Amino acid sequence: MLAIYSIVLFMLLINSASVQRRGILDRFNGIGLKSFAVAPQPCFGVSSGISGFCNRLDDCSEKRGRVDGSCALGLGVCCVNDIRCEGTALGNNTYFTNINYPNVSTNARSCLGKFRIMENVVQIKLVIEILKIAEPSSTGKCDDDAFWIEGSNSEFQFSRLCGENVNQHLYIPVSSSSFSTVTLVVAMSAKNTARFWRMKVIQLERGNPSLAPEGCVQYFTGRKGVIKSFNFNEFSKEALGNIGGLNYAICLKKKQNRCGVKLRSLVFQMSAINERRKRTLDMEDVRQFFAEHIVQKIQWKLKTLQKILQNLAEKQKQRKLKQIAQQSALTTHHSNATGTTTALIEFDESEQNNFTVPPEVEPIVETTTVMMDDFEDSDVITSSKLNVSDFSENCFQKDRLILSPTDHNFGSIVLCEKSFQSRSVSLNSPPFILRVQNLGLKHGRGFYLQFF
Repeated sequence: MLAIYSIVLFMLLINSASVQRRGILDRFNGIGLKSFAVAPQPCFGVSSGISGFCNRLDDCSEKRGRVDGSCALGLGVCCVNDIRCEGTALGNNTYFTNINYPNVSTNARSCLGKFRIMENVVQIKLVIEILKIAEPSSTGKCDDDAFWIEGSNSEFQFSRLCGENVNQHLYIPVSSSSFSTVTLVVAMSAKNTARFWRMKVIQLERGNPSLAPEGCVQYFTGRKGVIKSFNFNEFSKEALGNIGGLNYAICLKKKQNRCGVKLRSLVFQMSAINERRKRTLDMEDVRQFFAEHIVQKIQWKLKTLQKILQNLAEKQKQRKLKQIAQQSALTTHHSNATGTTTALIEFDESEQNNFTVPPEVEPIVETTTVMMDDFEDSDVITSSKLNVSDFSENCFQKDRLILSPTDHNFGSIVLCEKSFQSRSVSLNSPPFILRVQNLGLKHGRGFYLQFF
């Protein structure tokens, strides 16, 4: 009998707890916690890992979100906004994932994600958290799998992407006209490859301080960070191969109370790799590598020494002109005092014609001072006295990175092959623009830079 009473008492307690929980949920979905629905808290989906917001179940349904776990001690749901293949997004901050996400997709098909542009939106920031599809071919083309964007403004010219891309982003100009749509397309071939992607679309309205400057495909606003090429393994710091046809601008925001920005190269392989040397490395390869490195080092030092000597010659010339001017002033003063002219210094007429009289006001010359070093020694280079060809003479028909620290491309530095490997450069004249041009006949591997 005692056991029966215990069972009945236990069932009554369970029923009471269930009634109380339903009452709390009713108050949550009703009027008890309306303030929570007004200011939802961030959360992460249990199965997807996608960031969302903790909302009431009714609110999540109204926003066409998807429930991915609970939050607020079980009183709310984690509401995530994501679309998969053939889906259409109507709101902001929406994710686009592969159809089997969070698992991989292997079937050959085309997957489209459509995003309706909201009113007054002029730019989209596409955050590529991860895009893992087939690698580019030996020619650098995305022949097997490819990702591209449709529906952007005509001035947005960006080639296809493929391979492995983690923590990348693109700024896409769009039209805010009625019913405009941007479509993200992932085309998957019959190649047996595990595909996986998660991208976030952020719509930026006119006047938003987060807008990127016109023409900037990538825009970095932090005081420090990393810039890497597409198809780069961020975890192993391995350049997997440049994607052919890419030609885009990377912009760095000028920091408050700071005049310049410094770039440091950790990986820089903007040149083709000889497959034979990649497979076998003998002593002849080693000797040739060090010989080329020494020659490049000597050439760099000679050019730097030449610039230093030119600067010294110019300073000596200016000092001599100043001395002549001072002696001339003394001669004039002596002539005024005695009524006769006596030359206090004599020099050949031909020597005098070798100099030009400096102007009273020094003309303003648009210059960019660049500091390059290889972590051991440093060389100061003034672009107003340095031809662009000094850097670009060996970069013809090769993948390259162009540093353009001025508005008019004055003093641009063209880098290719391994010329920037383990080096750093300081750019002291904004705006700070890096242009990537993967237009070479044979494509390089990629780059990984730090900025601060």
